Amino acid sequence: MSGLRAFGEIDEVARLFSQRENLDVEIVLASGSKMYYRGGEELHTKLSAPPMPVMEPGRRAEYLDFTPVQIKTGHLLDEEEKFIASRVMAPEEFLRLCAQK
Repeated sequence: MSGLRAFGEIDEVARLFSQRENLDVEIVLASGSKMYYRGGEELHTKLSAPPMPVMEPGRRAEYLDFTPVQIKTGHLLDEEEKFIASRVMAPEEFLRLCAQK
């Protein structure tokens, strides 16, 4: 599973996990962008690519790839915007972990 379908599933599970556990969640996307969750809410997103398609003459438009590639649980230091991970896992491992709880 990839793209927006995978992102939608991980997004929903990350919200529930961050609400249920005393941990923040960072989702790293294939585009390099990162999304942060705490207490069931999305805190903010760090985009590493422009939100609009990038067009270069003679090439296809490139969009942000929302495929989740890595999930981290831990704590986001608000003042520094630095994520301290206690666990790093693949999206499939994160989904299995959450299904067990």
